[in-house]
This record gives sequence, C-alpha cells and structure tokens, in this order.
Amino acid sequence: MARPENDLMAPLIWSAKVPHKLKIFAWLLFKDRLNTRVNLARKHIIDSDICPQCAMTTEDSNHLFITCPLGQS
Repeated sequence: MARPENDLMAPLIWSAKVPHKLKIFAWLLFKDRLNTRVNLARKHIIDSDICPQCAMTTEDSNHLFITCPLGQS
C-alpha cells in the first residue's frame, strides 16, 4: 500500500530537534489546520474570512505568514 505524498513530510517534522509545541505547530501549519480566519469561517465560527489587519484579502496560512503587508513589519 503506497503512502500518500503528504505523509513524506511527517518524519521531517516529528524527528526535528525542536520543542514539541513547535512540532505540533508545524504539523498544523502543514496540514492547514491552524485557526486562520478562512478555517474558522469554514467551520461557521466567524462570519468573515477577511484579514482584520490589512483588510485586503482572505486570511489563510499563506497570507498570515507570507503575503500580509502588516505581518512583514
């Protein structure tokens, strides 16, 4: 039985010599399970998925850590 491609990242994350809470954070980020506004809106916890900092686009993991202009400062 073949392993899915996304399981190839698991050994890298879980074998890293970093604190356990950082491994959990990395795993949630990799699996797109962080509580970003997009994920919270998908679960009907909040109404809007727009980034509250820049109000330019939806707040997903990519926007939160890479493309948000206010997050880069």
